[in-house]
Amino acid sequence: LIGEGACPDCTKRPDAVCAKSQKAPTGEQCFECQHKPGDPLCAKEDYLSNCISCTPQEECVELNVISFYYDRKGPLIKCYECKKKK
Repeated sequence: LIGEGACPDCTKRPDAVCAKSQKAPTGEQCFECQHKPGDPLCAKEDYLSNCISCTPQEECVELNVISFYYDRKGPLIKCYECKKKK
């Protein structure tokens, strides 16, 4: 659990959201950095469905991908890839 001040660090990752969690014994509202579930079709297009596998030396980049797995008019899905930080 994190304090509200740590939420900006959490949301730097495009697949994460800072959500309210339980309150601390002091009454302070706590938060949790949660990963949004990715689309399972990303793997079929050779992309990641979340940023969990990115290392600290990499940044996670969100991509809009047209999935051609089912047909040539596939849906636009949000996928991710890990790129070396500059």
